[in-house]
Amino acid sequence: MHTSTSTSGTKIHVTDHGAGAQNVTNSPATSTVETIVDSSDWSGVGGSGNLTITTVTTSIMRLATRYSTKPEDGKMYKIINVKAKSVIDLNGTDNISIIGHADHGGTNQKWLLEHTGGHWTLRSAWDARYIGIDARPEEGACLIAVDRPFEWDIWPDERNKSAYRIFVPNAPAPGINFDLSQEYGNPDSGIPIILWKKDEAELGQVWMFEEV
Repeated sequence: MHTSTSTSGTKIHVTDHGAGAQNVTNSPATSTVETIVDSSDWSGVGGSGNLTITTVTTSIMRLATRYSTKPEDGKMYKIINVKAKSVIDLNGTDNISIIGHADHGGTNQKWLLEHTGGHWTLRSAWDARYIGIDARPEEGACLIAVDRPFEWDIWPDERNKSAYRIFVPNAPAPGINFDLSQEYGNPDSGIPIILWKKDEAELGQVWMFEEV
């Protein structure tokens, strides 16, 4: 087996199954780097036949390895934004706005997931309020803490199956979901989380669940 990295920095391993049968897959745990492999120098590491390379965004692979928890009813989670690496936080300053914040392990960053017969609620471990809104569920609405249960849909992201999107139920296609991307996935603490139209390419709308 030859271990390598692509010119973009994605670690891969190359397994030779015999003449004409080479297979290249991602291996984020691989640490040894021997050479650079691309279609022009495949023969330089002893390969032959066709070369197939499958790449996945390195940051997504690392996050998927660490946070690949499927949301379950009755369990407590930190909810991590894939792009910014910040977590969903009940603002400790105004005690109402829902923001992205650096992970500090506080109870205002922990959320109890409860299944409500087809939908989900996200309830704060800090004061038992729910993530909701105080306006119409439309683009630009800011998330806040509310007293009554507010229902959401949680679905796997189509491109990253270990990550999830949190949607307004029954919104017209392509859907309206939680979004930190209007600040370009800003990692600074205090960035509001809003609702925005689903964008398949936008990782600021994609979240990982880590049980706590």
